[in-house]
Amino acid sequence: MKQHVLDIQNLMVHLLRNDNEELGVICVKIVIDINRTYRALLEAHIQPFVSWIIDLYEGMPQVVESTFREGSSSSAALLLPGQYSVPGGSDVSGNLVMIHGMNG
Repeated sequence: MKQHVLDIQNLMVHLLRNDNEELGVICVKIVIDINRTYRALLEAHIQPFVSWIIDLYEGMPQVVESTFREGSSSSAALLLPGQYSVPGGSDVSGNLVMIHGMNG
């Protein structure tokens, strides 16, 4: 496993940026777990994951505005994949749903 952790982390970050929120929850858990276990090996390679988190938060004002705009259907706005993009191709709407699901 040790020889594959960097490849696994890179794949998880790629999936976070390009796949749906259900898979995203699993990807975040895997990245956290492998970084907890293999911190010394991955410490220098965590930046792409951190960048994804930063992109997520930077895109949040746009998602909030669109979601709560008068006349919009908030549940539909949060579930349409790819509706709100941030640099790097992140689907902010799906990621917000994903993070909400992690807290539940």
